[in-house]
Amino acid sequence: MADTFNLYKDSKKIGNSASPVKVTGLAPNIEVAEGTYQVSRVTDDGESEKIAIPAFKTKPIAVTGVMLDKTTISGKPGDKGKLTPTITPTTASNKAFTFSSSAADIIKIDNAGNWEMLKDGTADLTVKTTDGGKTAVCKGTVTTPVVHPTGVTASPKTHSAEAGTAGSYTIAAAVAPSNANNKAVGYTIAPTTAGLTVSAAGKVDWTADVPAGTYTTTVKTTDGGKTDTSVLTIDPKPTEPPAEG
Repeated sequence: MADTFNLYKDSKKIGNSASPVKVTGLAPNIEVAEGTYQVSRVTDDGESEKIAIPAFKTKPIAVTGVMLDKTTISGKPGDKGKLTPTITPTTASNKAFTFSSSAADIIKIDNAGNWEMLKDGTADLTVKTTDGGKTAVCKGTVTTPVVHPTGVTASPKTHSAEAGTAGSYTIAAAVAPSNANNKAVGYTIAPTTAGLTVSAAGKVDWTADVPAGTYTTTVKTTDGGKTDTSVLTIDPKPTEPPAEG
């Protein structure tokens, strides 16, 4: 490190040369007291004397750039992490910096680089040096994972009725896992026959005209096509014994 000085005293230049005085080997960004360094000169009458260099402060080493250890991050709400900046040059006098988020409601970040994802969306996380205002950006993306159904359970599994009478029952469908994003289901019944229906809510209705037999209702998830069944059995009407003659 070198600092250069033109020495003046009582508004007149000191020294026999117009060349400035250069002091080398100094640390950057430090205060140097008057008289710490001296220069010698030859006076007009040929005598030698020493002149104290005035108090001065050495020049700082300026920041030329900054980088982040990550340029992109992605995750889900609740994820946390940290960004670490590297300032150049490594010998810079002032390595202070601040962080900011373009959408703090999506990803928040403190001035130590600690970030937390809050909700779905995107945000730019920017570090800025105090010296020189150099910046670097990390782009963040937050996405809530989709939970797909792994199965469905129909309840009740069976139902029975007697031929010749109308009736109904409702099939409940429990989709697993309980936090699946899409729990929609559909219902179909087979074999089809006049007077036998199943509604979108799982209600099975039949009239007295539906013949005895076994009828299977299939419940199927919209997402993933997981299935289960509920079976309606319509038993034949008991045969009445012949009347006594």
